[in-house]
Amino acid sequence: MGCGASGTRHSYKKDETCGVLGDLPGEQWATPIEHIGQGERFSVINDIDEFRVLRKSDLSGHVTLYVAGGKNKKPVQYATDQKNKRAGEEPKYSAHCPFCPGNEHKTPQSVLVYDGKTVRTPLSEQEALTSWVLRVFPNIFPMMICPVSFYGDGYRRSLENIPHSVVSEGLHANLKVSSAGKQVDALGVSEIVVESPVHNALFALQRPDRIELLLRALVSRGQALSEQSWAKQILYFKQYGGLSGGSLVHPHTQILSLPIVPPPLLGRLEYSLYAYEKKGKRCATCVNCVEPFADNQSDRSRLVHSTEYFVASVPYSSGSQYCMQIAPKRHCANFCDSTAAELADLSKLMALLSQALYVGFDDPSYNMFIRSAPVQFPVRLRGRDITAAETAKCFHWIMEIRPRFPADVGGFEIASGIRAVSGLPEDHADVLRGFVQDRIKAGAVPIEEL
Repeated sequence: MGCGASGTRHSYKKDETCGVLGDLPGEQWATPIEHIGQGERFSVINDIDEFRVLRKSDLSGHVTLYVAGGKNKKPVQYATDQKNKRAGEEPKYSAHCPFCPGNEHKTPQSVLVYDGKTVRTPLSEQEALTSWVLRVFPNIFPMMICPVSFYGDGYRRSLENIPHSVVSEGLHANLKVSSAGKQVDALGVSEIVVESPVHNALFALQRPDRIELLLRALVSRGQALSEQSWAKQILYFKQYGGLSGGSLVHPHTQILSLPIVPPPLLGRLEYSLYAYEKKGKRCATCVNCVEPFADNQSDRSRLVHSTEYFVASVPYSSGSQYCMQIAPKRHCANFCDSTAAELADLSKLMALLSQALYVGFDDPSYNMFIRSAPVQFPVRLRGRDITAAETAKCFHWIMEIRPRFPADVGGFEIASGIRAVSGLPEDHADVLRGFVQDRIKAGAVPIEEL
């Protein structure tokens, strides 16, 4: 039984340590917060109403993140009641955008900056106003409770003059949330990667070398977060457009650490282990997402495009229309182990596919994310410990791009848990291949010059 399990509401004093709500018997739950870090304390203050908790269903094993509260709200630039502008119609600069140059004071100090030539952390105040082409900083409206000692005193001071969520300070009201079931504090780092100083520079309008900087930044920060004991899984994701769940137009990607390995990743790891044994010690992703699209294969109907190092295809059993998966040809479990040559090649492929979607579907909303291996081992799975060595043999990282369309989920999907998708993956791939070939004939150049 965890803190507050009786269902009553309590008052908590400042600096009172808050730990995990419920001593969880589940297999993939995090170390209690009071045991994390050297002297790390997570405070609860009487007038705080923000909380972040993860709950695991005893019926299905499904995990839900519950968030609430906060007097400061994150800015929203996408319209909710009308069609949003195409990226090319957005301004290149917005004085009110916290991510545009000149507004660096509206965000915490950068933890990583690229000026196009070198990597510096951080730039001086004057340089920051004029020199950056990509910057990474902590999210001040995070999904997780921030372990503030990870960033140090400079980060704490930078929050003093910026409206922010209190969980970005490590403060929360989780002890006010009653729990008789499996519940854990949602501890983790959330970071924003601003991909360009240009307000409307989405991938279709970007040069591949700028996208390569983004990939390099994701690897750098992913490696840094992976070294932390409280990080079990690293998420890399991008939300673009009003239907994606995003709020800001300015191009950015997010990195987030989780204190658990989420069930979908555990399920994929479990199936990868099973398939590895059943397919003669061969990786399921190599067998299904890479090898079928080699030049000597007769049926390449789900192939969208192939490069020196990557294959872009439509999944055999896709969960959405026109979803694309990008798999490295080299077997590799962790995105952060990608080589420099692979990142350069991937950036060109991402630019090409983004241009194809922009023209083919008239600048649609989309979600882009990377499914990479867990970063802390062993991983507990069905009563046994899975090692890093086992995972490296069977697991294969992939990137997914999912265009988003209105009425994405209907009553059948909600009731059954089975997605209903119009058309076959082979049909979707045929359409996407056409879009890609059109862009290749056009020179695969950015849609507009920024």
